[in-house]
Amino acid sequence: MLLALIFATPVRDGPTALGYWRPVQPQLDCVALVSTSCQTQAQCNNDTEAIDAVQLALAHGCHAHVFSKGVACAQPPGFGFPGVHCELKRNVGREFGNLLDYIVEHYDNLPKRLINVPMPLHSHARRPLYLDVLNTTKDFLCSEGGPMRELGNFTFRWYSGFPAGSMPAKYVIPAKVEPMEKFSSHYLGRYDPEEKMCLGGLFGTSRHLIRQRPRRTYEQLQAEVNVGDTVEAGHFMEHLARVAFGGV
Repeated sequence: MLLALIFATPVRDGPTALGYWRPVQPQLDCVALVSTSCQTQAQCNNDTEAIDAVQLALAHGCHAHVFSKGVACAQPPGFGFPGVHCELKRNVGREFGNLLDYIVEHYDNLPKRLINVPMPLHSHARRPLYLDVLNTTKDFLCSEGGPMRELGNFTFRWYSGFPAGSMPAKYVIPAKVEPMEKFSSHYLGRYDPEEKMCLGGLFGTSRHLIRQRPRRTYEQLQAEVNVGDTVEAGHFMEHLARVAFGGV
């Protein structure tokens, strides 16, 4: 269970003016991976959603690890206080590239709890789910969708929202293995058409569940995802989050 240690008075200055309470000592056994969507200093100065995500993590006794793409972390706006680490990343892979990089690098020293926090926080009902994840005692929690069979044949060329020849589909980098059911079977060794998908990219998992798969699995997924900014494999990973990060 996450432990929230807070001051008796709210912090009002600077980025903490959102009104949250700053924890005395964020717990490194809980890490929220916050993927910012800003790529310029001006954008980051006004990235209230990423600051919100950081503040919520700290208010619940959770360390925040911010991934900044395109802006150096020397003076990260809104993130320059104890319990927050900012890391400059290449603009590839989106939130699942960040997550897989972190798991591969820290596999032998993972926190007990790991929370994947994509931006924007207001989309896909992520913020209320984030609060649930911060407060849950469950090893894994995501926003559940329908059964896998509904999107088992999913590819970006098939997806009705991005018809073949449209601008989005044209520039999506295809996965090496597709559709999604074959991707899951190939990399994760499992595809259950009745298993519930995860939606929105935000979820919480645990060191215990992640380590049920070898580091090599995450390295293979990392290589699939970190090939560009808009990748089909990243969308597969969103729906397969429970399969990939929820144990075997």
